Amino acid sequence: MKYDEQVKKVLFEKTKVTKGERTKNILAQIAKELICEDGFENLTFESVALRAKVTRQLVQKYFPERSLIIAELVPAIRLAYQEYVLARMAKATTPKEMFKEYCFGAMEWINQSSQESKIWTLFYHYCSRSENFKSLNTELVGLGTARIKEMIRYCSKSEVTDLENRAQIVQMLLTGAGISMATQTGLSDTKDLKEQVWKTISDWIGA
Repeated sequence: MKYDEQVKKVLFEKTKVTKGERTKNILAQIAKELICEDGFENLTFESVALRAKVTRQLVQKYFPERSLIIAELVPAIRLAYQEYVLARMAKATTPKEMFKEYCFGAMEWINQSSQESKIWTLFYHYCSRSENFKSLNTELVGLGTARIKEMIRYCSKSEVTDLENRAQIVQMLLTGAGISMATQTGLSDTKDLKEQVWKTISDWIGA
């Protein structure tokens, strides 16, 4: 199922969710809690079953492999990320301010949402090991790049000829900055760091 179809399912088809889908979602959310409490390395089918008060066999029916739990959680986490960024963008009054809020939101979200960020970094780990995860991430990155491309188009003072390339690089900068702030200690003031990243992006695209 494509990502856009998954999003539509979550947003518009809540009343049509089957008992099996509801059970699967509950098990995934319980697994998420356990990952955030004890780490993914300590997550077992037994621990999920114990907290959910079901059998191990039922857990493995929906998730034959532990990595599939991460795949189940990704669409909902992506929606949470989008809502966070859109809330920031709603405060803006000009295209440039809107793009700045988008960039700040993209960098901040992974630190503001501690549970989701732990799952998201695991998702990146699996992207490096699985073609299916890599394909999903490529699709998600493509959606983000498309949004960035339109924002560059509207806030640049002059026509940008290599729009696609610049949008891809901005996406990489924001992803790298967010991960660095979430996974490193000893960085300089994060507010100052975000301002520097934004200035680099703003100057480069001619905003």
